[in-house]
Amino acid sequence: MVGIHALGYLGNEAERVSCALHELRGTLKAPEGTIGFGLAHYVDDRLLLNLKPAPVAADTSLEELVGPLKTSTLLGNFHVEAEAGPYKFRTWAFAMRGGGTAGEDLASRLTQGLPDMLRRNMAGDSVAEAAFHRFLDTLQEEARLEDPMVPAKAVDVALKKTLDALHSAGDVLLLVSNGRFVAGIHNGLGLAYNLREGILACQRCAMDKHAMDNFPLRESHRRYRGVMLVGGLETPPPGFLPVPIGQTLSIGRKLEVVLH
Repeated sequence: MVGIHALGYLGNEAERVSCALHELRGTLKAPEGTIGFGLAHYVDDRLLLNLKPAPVAADTSLEELVGPLKTSTLLGNFHVEAEAGPYKFRTWAFAMRGGGTAGEDLASRLTQGLPDMLRRNMAGDSVAEAAFHRFLDTLQEEARLEDPMVPAKAVDVALKKTLDALHSAGDVLLLVSNGRFVAGIHNGLGLAYNLREGILACQRCAMDKHAMDNFPLRESHRRYRGVMLVGGLETPPPGFLPVPIGQTLSIGRKLEVVLH
């Protein structure tokens, strides 16, 4: 069993996210000590946030926690100690692992000089929420937050500056999305990704690889492409590739995976 701590996902078939998670139900599970779970996902470019502030058993699969969603983009975050999230601002979602015990001084430094529109969005004083709003403020120096096609390079610069500002928080990982992309970075906590092209057999849909071409769901499974990004791992699970420390991995709408 691999206890992951954060999840990012982008796919081309909204109906197939449950199928992709079903295949990994025995591999990707909640870590020990989980006191809650948060999920941010998008429906027609609208960001929805679902927080579950209750303990989660260590053997609970991501498939069970995410449920039967139909979405092309999501961020998930397991809550351990003082951590929470994902956090949201307009169409932006942010998940962070690590830094939960860094203290109020760091959160205060991160929020220093924030514009009023970002301060008004903050509900607490956690390091993760402060880091999210610092990221947004930094991103505004490179691009418009309202632009759904914000350049990947601008996100890369903002994530790296935010990670640098968190240097005193120890090992952390950051995931961010506006529904059109998912990006992540870490400084030693671990991050890995998997690209899946096509699902030939799906136990969830009772479809084996010998199903007839006219099987109702066959074409949707064939067209499927998705990228899953998981964080908080000492060793990547089978089929996942590690993201180097300090590099940003971005997944665009066409499901291209780029390291910056």
